[in-house]
Amino acid sequence: MRLTAIITSVWLAVLAITSAVQAEKPTRADLDEAIAAYRDSTALLHKADSFLHARRAYVIGRQLFADKPDELAPIAHAFALAAARYKEPVALKQYQFTLNLLVVAYGSGHGALTPVLVDAAEEAIHRKEPEMAYAWLKQAGELLDRDAPNGSYLGARVHLGLARLYLNSGEYDRAENQAAHAQDLAVEYQNTVNYPVDATFYFWHGQVMRMLGKYALAEASYMKALALYLEIEPLARRVLSIHRRMVEVSHNLGKLDAATHHCLQAEVYENQRHMGHWYPVYDPNGRLSQFGKAKTGQIVAGFTRTKDCRADDIVIYKTRGISAEEAKRLIQHAYFTPQLKNGKLAGNQKVDQMNIDVY
Repeated sequence: MRLTAIITSVWLAVLAITSAVQAEKPTRADLDEAIAAYRDSTALLHKADSFLHARRAYVIGRQLFADKPDELAPIAHAFALAAARYKEPVALKQYQFTLNLLVVAYGSGHGALTPVLVDAAEEAIHRKEPEMAYAWLKQAGELLDRDAPNGSYLGARVHLGLARLYLNSGEYDRAENQAAHAQDLAVEYQNTVNYPVDATFYFWHGQVMRMLGKYALAEASYMKALALYLEIEPLARRVLSIHRRMVEVSHNLGKLDAATHHCLQAEVYENQRHMGHWYPVYDPNGRLSQFGKAKTGQIVAGFTRTKDCRADDIVIYKTRGISAEEAKRLIQHAYFTPQLKNGKLAGNQKVDQMNIDVY
């Protein structure tokens, strides 16, 4: 019994020492190390590592600067940026926390809030929180009217954010007007930003212009974004998105060779990632592979994938919710990528059977 008591006493002492060590406050050197690792991984475009190092810096910063919101705010902002780039949902709450820190430190009218408000609004749009995004963009716009009345790249991002919100709510004239302001400012202040801010801007400007049916403007912005991605981050997922969207844009501009080129480049990208398109890349009729719409039918067909990204020798085996004649017409008009083998086009390819959803 006495031995048990001694062992218990020793065990409790060990626990106390371990807890004290674990509770030991980190040092500024620990924080500097984490921040340096975050910056290095961000420069190398290692999004997962960047997120982990930023989170570590944030955890240390919370312990070192619990009563210093001005010191903690930039660390919290870096964590929010890293989380957003890594598509982590925590990013939105982290932006909110950063804004709260800045308000406590400087007040709600301080210019230090502006870049965080713009970043936060972009994340809110991504997370489908339009009211939150609009409030932040409105506040950022008011601060910029005061601090940068002649314009800035942040102003371009504010206008583009508003354009996206107006587009999503069906206010197309307002969306087009805001996108035009955004483009003008981006051109004027293009030398004040670097990748990925500029690539992201032109990607979303292209998206807005395409959805508004302004295909020439969409083409210009998409190609600017694509050039930046290919130079710095050729395997970024948006490279695939741009090629796919450029099939639509080029088709509607009557540039059928360009449409075929981007269709094939989409397959080149997929091939590099050991994937492949088994679905229509683009359907001018808007009935096939339309993400976000309710499925209304299905086609079971066989055909040949041609080197110009079209379907030939079409055989309709079965349909649901659509006639066989209409199904064949849709497939004839759609773009399908031929599969690559070892990175090379293997010529026309027979597809024995494909299930295609109809929307």
